[in-house]
Amino acid sequence: MRRTAIGVTLALTAALLGAATASGQTCPATPTYDPSITPPSTAIAGYPTSNASTIAINAYFELVDSQTDRVTTDSFATSWNGTPLLYSFVGTEENVANVDTVAAEQKRLRDPRTTTQAEADQLAASIPAIAWYTAVVHGNEQSGGDSAVEVLYQLAARIDCEVEDIRNNLVIGVMPTQNPDGRDANSRTNIYSFDMNRDWFAGTQPETAGKLPLLAKYPPIVLVDAHEMGGNSFFFPPNNDPIYHEIAPQSINWIDNVYGTANAAAANAGGFDFFNCTTQPSCIYDLFYMGYGDTVPTTAFTSAGMTFEKGSGDSDQQRWLEQFTIGWSTIKAASDNKDTILSEYYTAHVNALQQGADGQL
Repeated sequence: MRRTAIGVTLALTAALLGAATASGQTCPATPTYDPSITPPSTAIAGYPTSNASTIAINAYFELVDSQTDRVTTDSFATSWNGTPLLYSFVGTEENVANVDTVAAEQKRLRDPRTTTQAEADQLAASIPAIAWYTAVVHGNEQSGGDSAVEVLYQLAARIDCEVEDIRNNLVIGVMPTQNPDGRDANSRTNIYSFDMNRDWFAGTQPETAGKLPLLAKYPPIVLVDAHEMGGNSFFFPPNNDPIYHEIAPQSINWIDNVYGTANAAAANAGGFDFFNCTTQPSCIYDLFYMGYGDTVPTTAFTSAGMTFEKGSGDSDQQRWLEQFTIGWSTIKAASDNKDTILSEYYTAHVNALQQGADGQL
């Protein structure tokens, strides 16, 4: 579906329209913004009609960090070429300032040996959860990085009740560029000619070796890994078989029925051409190999790791729009269902301990 510039603006506005929040509030239809936070269209030349450079993206993340206490920015690695790989946490001022405590409380749900059911119920209802939006593990698949810029801005700058609800429920990690050297060279691999979406298991590259400890320290309940593919369509889960046998049924349910359902609704509302392995049973995206940005987070952290693939045949602006819309839908679904997801997160670990004791796969 092609859009004019006006059409893109309308579609983005539709993606941001107020709706009922997790707390049951009905928010105004028009988002409101903190004027002290610079929008990316002002800070980045050509945004979003052309891909931003790594330098421009990093500068923008640091700019937003300097403008609000709702954001904190740091680096998790340095590329072969010496480029810092940045990430930001965004949430309420209190949660961002105390993200280590947030992570520690969420990790209590992963150990039923020390956390009782009553304690788990209290935690699920009271603590925020950690979610991640990541992009550009393949340097020539760039739209996810530009979408990450928009994700950061909307989460940081909006002051309407819909986004305040999201910030209360989640601390969102935004990792715009996992492969800065590849992005700048428009190359799939990093500068060492390594495909880092095969490196999640071994962590042989500095970009991956820095990312894995960061995610282990701040484990996600959901992680988006934004990619591109050929054509003009958009893929997001549900996935196809095979599915690795140690992936918890709770994770599969979140991927298929929480995020998959919400994302299909968002894609339909935006008029996007999309598919998943339910609508296209012959699709090639499984959940098996322990080297990808969906299977590894899903298995290692009892999470919902999801590969997004946007067709590269569309314009830069259209790819940005669709990546942002589906990414935003995922974040909103995580916020809306946070209590239930954290409760099931605990149950998944209860089940895993019992399966281990029984010697079951």
